[in-house]
Amino acid sequence: VPQLSAAMKDPSAMVRMGAAYALAEIGLNAKAAVPALKMALKDKDADVRAAAIYAISLVGPSDPTVLAVVQPALRDPVKAVRTEAIQSVRRLRGAAKYRNLVVDADPSSSEGEQ
Repeated sequence: VPQLSAAMKDPSAMVRMGAAYALAEIGLNAKAAVPALKMALKDKDADVRAAAIYAISLVGPSDPTVLAVVQPALRDPVKAVRTEAIQSVRRLRGAAKYRNLVVDADPSSSEGEQ
């Protein structure tokens, strides 16, 4: 994950985009990459921005700041970026909706048992 986070600063847009997709594949185990992905949301390359949006929605759904940093992409001048932002916001809102349920659904809890 640290090497992929560092690759998000590579001069090559293809490398940055590939790193974002690789982080997306790793998913929740790549939480340490959220700051690098947040920076990539402002990348000059639209494909990198779209990849970063996709990745951050899979890597950092439990981070309450992620939704806020993805929402401005809904107004990106590039349609592909806006489309990915819409899909990611849907994923993130779903994750936020169920975040408390996961925390509250502790099977070892004796609450409600008689």
